[in-house]
Amino acid sequence: MSNETIIANKLLVIYYSLSGNTRNIAERIREKTGGDVVEIETVKEYPSDYTECTKEVKRELQTRDLPELKMNPPDMSSYDLILVGSPVWWYTVSTPVMRFLTQADFAGKRVSAFCTHEGGVGKFFPHFSEQAKNAVVLEGLDLHMQRQAEIPRALDLWLSKLQE
Repeated sequence: MSNETIIANKLLVIYYSLSGNTRNIAERIREKTGGDVVEIETVKEYPSDYTECTKEVKRELQTRDLPELKMNPPDMSSYDLILVGSPVWWYTVSTPVMRFLTQADFAGKRVSAFCTHEGGVGKFFPHFSEQAKNAVVLEGLDLHMQRQAEIPRALDLWLSKLQE
């Protein structure tokens, strides 16, 4: 796949990563496209204990008490394509990305989501589409982290489709 095709459009990758999987994919996309990358960070850290972390996330989802972020959404006006990355939490968009989506206005921009998971995606993509205000939402990509050998090809195919 030629990087020239991807670089022809100004690309922004915005992502949240707890374990590093989504960060790894965002960096791979940056390497393939030359796009800019912005990490979504929460003010409060999640518990390092898996059980405690899942309890906190479940509480956030049930109460809609989404985590505070360290930054406001970046200026997206100069970008042609915006990719938003998130792990799948409780079969939906992670709560830090949900918070980002409540603050962001994509103003008619082409936007696509990618997610990382070790099971199913549940309602991730419909929920993302509902929450991405004023976006032209394109086909997303889900990456099963236990199928590492498939990821490079899946990324290339997805990125090439987004350029059509």
